[in-house]
Amino acid sequence: MIGFGSNDSFEVKTVTYDGSDVQNVVRSSGKLIPSIAISGQRSKEIDNAVFEDICMHCNETATNLTLNYMELDVDRITVFSKLSKLTLYYCDLSYEFVKFDQWCPNLTKLEIKNIDFGNDEWYDDWLALIETHKSVTLRSLSLEAGIDDVFAYFKLMENQFPRLQSLFLYFGTETNFTAGRTLLSRFSGRNDKFLTDAERTYRPMYFNQLKKLKIFAYGQCEEIFNFLKISNKKLTELEFCGMIADDLVIQSLLNYSKLSKLQLGCSYVEEEALNQLPGHLPKLMSLTLDTKYLYWNPVSIIKFMEDALRLRRLIVTVDRNNNNFRLDDAFKNRFQALVDGGRRFLQLNITFFESSHSIKFSRKALLDNIDELDSDDTKDDDWLM
Repeated sequence: MIGFGSNDSFEVKTVTYDGSDVQNVVRSSGKLIPSIAISGQRSKEIDNAVFEDICMHCNETATNLTLNYMELDVDRITVFSKLSKLTLYYCDLSYEFVKFDQWCPNLTKLEIKNIDFGNDEWYDDWLALIETHKSVTLRSLSLEAGIDDVFAYFKLMENQFPRLQSLFLYFGTETNFTAGRTLLSRFSGRNDKFLTDAERTYRPMYFNQLKKLKIFAYGQCEEIFNFLKISNKKLTELEFCGMIADDLVIQSLLNYSKLSKLQLGCSYVEEEALNQLPGHLPKLMSLTLDTKYLYWNPVSIIKFMEDALRLRRLIVTVDRNNNNFRLDDAFKNRFQALVDGGRRFLQLNITFFESSHSIKFSRKALLDNIDELDSDDTKDDDWLM
């Protein structure tokens, strides 16, 4: 139970709801509770009864609603006029829930993970959702599901959610992200090798208002960001989680010239390819790498920091220890020159989890103890979603 007796949040577990103190509080004080989380037990009768109570007693002030493992079959949902955030995790739902514009008309943030509307395939559920629901108020969408026909969904989402600013997409493992494959649909009978440079040129097409993008994809991702054709007009923050960030993946990031934050969470990162970023991402302030091994040599690291003129943070977390990795006096002197030259907020963190060993450079000192990391008087903005 979260915040029992408080005025701001409440967690309801349907298995113990009937006749409990929680039920009494919902019925007596529900109109005072803005944040509600319901965890069901996939029992339609019980889950429906609890949800009906929430609709009746909490709809006027609820701004945040989370449904977990609920099985709901309702014909009509009470209007939640102030609801701004809706989270649906592992739920079996009726199509009434798809009509977000009717029962939560002021929704700005929607998070969905593996919901079922009774179809055999998930993508049918998602297709039904975005065909049915149109929202000019939605700013943030998080969708964890296997998406295969990328452009069919993107075209719909572009029409239905025209003001999206933050987007998280989870793609199926079989999706093939190659720019050549995308173009081949327009050049019948031609092979990838016959495409000209002009035909491969990046053309932004989708989500012109997007500022934050997170992609989770373990398919063939060589040219994923060329393939997706997300608009580079306003995109400032990007996170990619996958198996490999090789040279082609990193090259496909170079179109996003306004990026200030970049995070790569991949088992393997071709670190030398990262040296292309400063020349194409002049506004980059934060780069985070989360990988299994670190092969990036110190000379290239300090050169990257020198070339990335607005960089403030380079954060590297590594699963496996690298006993050959050394930051010598020449590295320290070059880093100190950057700090003395006016980049007082510049910092480098490298953590090897296998050995619980962490190295940090900042304007104050090089610390070689994971428990003694200092911090600057700067704060990170919320990262995506």
